[in-house]
Amino acid sequence: MARIWALYKKEVRTYFNSPIAYIVLTVLLIGVGYFFFQTFFAGEQATLRFFFRVAAWSFLLFGPAVTMKLLAEEKKTGAIEPLLTLPLREWEVVLGKFFAGWTLLAIYLLITLVYPISIAFIGKLDFGPLAGGYLGLFFLGGTFVALGMFASAISRNQVISLIVAFVIAMMLFVMDLLLPFLPPSWQNVVQFIGVDSHFSNISRGVVDTRDLVYSCSLMAFFLFLSAQALQTRLSDHSKKWRLNRVLYIGAAAGCLIALNAISFLANGRVDLTEDKQFTLSESSRDLLHELDDQLTITAYFSRELPPPANNNTAVVRDLLEEYRTASDGKVTYNFVDPDTPGKDGQPDQALIAQAQAAGIPKIDMRAFRKDQVQMVKVYLGIALQYGDKTESLPVVQNLDNLEYDLTSRISKMLREKTPTLAFLSGNGAFTSAEGLGRVAGALKDKFTVKDADLSKGDEALKDVDVLVVAGPKQPLPQNVLFAIDNFIMQGHRVAFLVDKAILDPKSLIGRPFSSGLEELLKAYGVEFNPSLILDQNSERVAVSRQSNGFTIQSMVQFPLIVHVQDLAKDTPITKNLNGFALPFAAPIELTRKDGVETHIIARSSPRSWLFTFQDSFLADPQALPVPEESDFVGPQNLVVTLEGTFPSAFVEQPLPIAEDGTSPADNVTPKSAPTRLAVVGSSWWAADMMPNPLNQLLFSNLADWLVQDERLMSIRTRSIENRPLKPLGDTARAVFKYGNMLAPPLLLVAFGLLRWRLRLRKKSRGLSAFLRTGGKEE
Repeated sequence: MARIWALYKKEVRTYFNSPIAYIVLTVLLIGVGYFFFQTFFAGEQATLRFFFRVAAWSFLLFGPAVTMKLLAEEKKTGAIEPLLTLPLREWEVVLGKFFAGWTLLAIYLLITLVYPISIAFIGKLDFGPLAGGYLGLFFLGGTFVALGMFASAISRNQVISLIVAFVIAMMLFVMDLLLPFLPPSWQNVVQFIGVDSHFSNISRGVVDTRDLVYSCSLMAFFLFLSAQALQTRLSDHSKKWRLNRVLYIGAAAGCLIALNAISFLANGRVDLTEDKQFTLSESSRDLLHELDDQLTITAYFSRELPPPANNNTAVVRDLLEEYRTASDGKVTYNFVDPDTPGKDGQPDQALIAQAQAAGIPKIDMRAFRKDQVQMVKVYLGIALQYGDKTESLPVVQNLDNLEYDLTSRISKMLREKTPTLAFLSGNGAFTSAEGLGRVAGALKDKFTVKDADLSKGDEALKDVDVLVVAGPKQPLPQNVLFAIDNFIMQGHRVAFLVDKAILDPKSLIGRPFSSGLEELLKAYGVEFNPSLILDQNSERVAVSRQSNGFTIQSMVQFPLIVHVQDLAKDTPITKNLNGFALPFAAPIELTRKDGVETHIIARSSPRSWLFTFQDSFLADPQALPVPEESDFVGPQNLVVTLEGTFPSAFVEQPLPIAEDGTSPADNVTPKSAPTRLAVVGSSWWAADMMPNPLNQLLFSNLADWLVQDERLMSIRTRSIENRPLKPLGDTARAVFKYGNMLAPPLLLVAFGLLRWRLRLRKKSRGLSAFLRTGGKEE
């Protein structure tokens, strides 16, 4: 170790005593910083995922560039012979130089820590994927440094060494691009050989022993080949020597394959993400403990899936194994290919019929077959059976949501009754058939969804568990309001999405509006101001303007679309949400009612103000008034929930008369049974014209909360990575962007200049001492 350490220190000093290391690192830092921050604010997210991709590609140049002269130059100048005649063995030379190159890479990564440190000031980073990304870069870079060592060991020319290392590194990196052109039997093998799939796993925050074994074994293999290449200079090249070299290299390759094969048989992994996004959730585990019977999961997957779906089998198998382990033996799973040939060589018709009965269809996918792109039919679905109940996931499309898809179906099979959710129809309200198709579709896995017309009485609410009143555009008749009130008095749950202004989405002209829900909600302890909330923390929208005959489009803040980030973290409704968009929202005021408990779920920012109007107005982002400092009255309540026993709004009012002249009830229930209500100061956020997945998740969570089935909420939101940036002005964004582009290379240059000055000072002192003593030792 002492000899390796001495050589290591010498090589590190050599790097930083010459301009090569500074030039290479400076060029890479400038390039990586430019490509990362040029589009950083376009995503509005506090994440370094794109940086990890750019940095990984930069290693294609880094590894070969910093290692090309380590052995090639010494072989060319003949300096390798004196080095090997010292008490240094070939493997010690290789290790000393390799660790020096790897240290240079570590310094490169340390300098880029400027990026996450600065981003942490304007957004909330998930430090799990951050640590995983840097760990992945460290091992990926080490692999390419070892590869560069091998290329340098087999060549006398630095340029040839650089080219050889670059070509091999590029081949390892782009293996995934070759998959469509390979026979299906080769695809998984080639994908495993490539470095990209292993790096992707670690960079998302999942440290798998299989990926670590791959990187370490590949580094060891290239270093072994480098040592073998050095030994050729001292060998007699006899037939016996050549045979031994072949045997040694073959044995090393065999060990490489064996180690990676064993890693699949006995592997472990650590999920570094903040909310354990890639680990089976506690909600799923708790649900599995409720199983009283055997749950059988059958994955109908074709054996020869085309890329990129060919990777789905391994991911699904890993997740199903977690379900099996967590269930204490109550879950079993198996994989079936319905196209498996039977005894006659034809697909087994019994398996095909079994898949069809389970609701798993054959789907079309593109595949490269026989030198051309073809459409092939494959199976890619999952069926679940619990007792006499069955559920299916016909097509596995989104692996990120797979746990939610499976657990929600298991939950559905365990329920004795599927709850019914109805959308109030009529009077211009949004319904599942018109305006709320997206959110209604997302609820159909858990609810029976329908629309309910209350104009002729409350018969439409029979067997309904949850009613959603979503933004009526016309005043509601008294008999409809009474039906809603009576529904609540019976202990049922209601979500109110209330608009205080009617807006034309095309002209953006708005006018004040009252639907009649205000008096109803006032009895329950909820009041609305005749105003809208504007917020400096708002969404950006595209605005077009004419300039010199050209149409110029730019992104501007739209204060009427609040970017909500002040969320309650003590409720599962918003626990894993980091924000959502709420357009044209009215402020909510809460008044105390006996027996009613209120919770504020979401608020506007402190930099919000109220826009009060008596007549029509133009909701144009460029026409809205600019606030003074005294105008800010935030935060304002945007989403609230209430639970308890509510007084009826019709206790002291005459009973309404329906259109047919009949009364909907003989008397009024003065106090409700214990129930739950949710109130949002806008309906537009849930509409199809606002296709924000976070808004859809919020709606689903509110529905789950209303029926008191809250365990799926945490799973539903785990796959959504939403870490919004704090609002910054254009000047602040420019300073942040260019500051981060320039800071790392400037730090490196400053370090180089400091080291250069220290070396000059040391030389100057040495020369002064030499002259002072006349060349004699003091």
